Amino acid sequence: MLSQGADPRIKLDWQAQSWLSYGAFTRGDAACPQVQTTQPGWLVGMASFSEADTRAKLIDPAIHQRGWTEDLIRREETAGAIEISTGGPRRRSKGRVDYVLRIKVTQESQPVAVALIEAKAERLPPTHGLEQVKLYATCKRLNVPYVYASNGHLFVEYDRFTGKTTAPCPIADFPSPSDLRRRYEQSMGFSLAS
Repeated sequence: MLSQGADPRIKLDWQAQSWLSYGAFTRGDAACPQVQTTQPGWLVGMASFSEADTRAKLIDPAIHQRGWTEDLIRREETAGAIEISTGGPRRRSKGRVDYVLRIKVTQESQPVAVALIEAKAERLPPTHGLEQVKLYATCKRLNVPYVYASNGHLFVEYDRFTGKTTAPCPIADFPSPSDLRRRYEQSMGFSLAS
């Protein structure tokens, strides 16, 4: 069964078929009721953006539109910790997270990291990098509560406070800095301003 308004003559690749059979794109849900279509990049024979192009052409403009300014975004941040051993210092993990999102507490203080985004190529499902970014989020260097994976069109969120993962949502609905600050303060039980 194709989503509402889809052309039945279009052949879908195996990823789109598996997502359609899962139901993520054929039904709405409470978090993202407007998700009703398949991803354009998943259509057979269509070119899609690489991971780097997905970041530059899809994710950057979307998060900027949601209020994430450059001073609140860190890119290509090393997620691995440095370990001191008999041979000297060495990195435990070579991973780099695509985005670290931070919120301002005061004008004078450094922003606080609250979220990570792992970008993947446009042709991949939005959940593709979620397990990877969950591991980055738990390292002592980053230790953030909200993690996201995105293919530039849709994103999924894993909330470490609740242990829940959302259904895929349109990138235009990505949380703003004030949204994440409010949620962070509510979950932590205190205000960052105090």
